[in-house]
Amino acid sequence: MMRIPYTGSRVLTLALALDKPMTSVSYGITTSQRLIFQTFERPDEPLDPVMKFPLFVKPSREGTGMGVSARSVVNNVRELREQIKYTLDKYQQTILVEEFIEGREVTVGLVGIYCTNSTQTAR
Repeated sequence: MMRIPYTGSRVLTLALALDKPMTSVSYGITTSQRLIFQTFERPDEPLDPVMKFPLFVKPSREGTGMGVSARSVVNNVRELREQIKYTLDKYQQTILVEEFIEGREVTVGLVGIYCTNSTQTAR
């Protein structure tokens, strides 16, 4: 690599943490009461019948709100297909579609291994 010093997670840790579907399945991390999501590699893939609108569409391997906008919330199949296509074209990666939860999306940075009181929240 470029041998530029930095502080933060190791490369493998960061790669795994940025892969939202892998993190959710591997560690049982949920953003709602149910662990319901689906990944798409093409806009025309069938929607799993357990998925109920409104849904939230975002790139599966970006961080800190990258690829998230007001258009990320979709209310029907037409909007879903359009947003999946747009996001695929722009980010060139698998798309994550999950249950929409009303509220703000925040990023929480953790300092240390077992630390519970030292967090910084990015909004």
